[in-house]
Amino acid sequence: MSCILLVDDEKNVLKTLSMGLRRLDYGVEEAQTGPEALELLGKKSVDVVVSDIRMSPMDGYTLASEIKKLHPQIPVILMSAYGFESQQVEERDGVIYPKITKPFSVHQLVDKVKEVENTWNPGTKKVSFKILLFSDEKTLEKIRSHLKGTGLEIVGFGSRDAFLQYLDAGTIDCFLIDELYLDQSQWKILNDIDSRAPGKPVILLVESQGANLQHTVKDTGVIMLNRNTFFKDRGWMEKYIHNHLKQSA
Repeated sequence: MSCILLVDDEKNVLKTLSMGLRRLDYGVEEAQTGPEALELLGKKSVDVVVSDIRMSPMDGYTLASEIKKLHPQIPVILMSAYGFESQQVEERDGVIYPKITKPFSVHQLVDKVKEVENTWNPGTKKVSFKILLFSDEKTLEKIRSHLKGTGLEIVGFGSRDAFLQYLDAGTIDCFLIDELYLDQSQWKILNDIDSRAPGKPVILLVESQGANLQHTVKDTGVIMLNRNTFFKDRGWMEKYIHNHLKQSA
């Protein structure tokens, strides 16, 4: 089932809709403000956003506009207790959004979500590129925030066993490894990647780009990238991914 992000400053509305959706096996995330919703979208993967219009400090229209810029692949359904000019959609600044008028039942919302998912055309192709990250939780969230809006799927683990288990179970396009997180035993993870996913690119974040590896990584093609370069500009990453997808096509 899809994961739906509900955004409304009324707690009772969030509680009622969340309970109903979960009973129908939908995944649900909740936010009470626009900024909270945008922060959550930078960390979690959702399929549809359903947002009230009248909120503070950011109204639903502004939130929808920000989502369109940062996450164009995610459709936004606007909801309001005050009605709309048209029955099916709401136009704002040249953008047309599907809408639903309060009060509505959970089943009506589900019907609207299904309708939107079947017809949504964001106008931009979502990048299909999965990065498996090995780092601590703090760095993982920092990287997700830095790369939000790129359409990348980022999965991260701090446990070597969990990392390797996910690697064996899924398809990975690129590996991103935090050098600061590698202790004496964890350096072996580079050899694990080489043996289990040969030929896949590995990007190692280092303190200085010309650093010499103190551990032998046999036959492993590792791209060493300065940490400051990584967090200063994400343009290199988008270009790298574009070239990778072009070569793989």
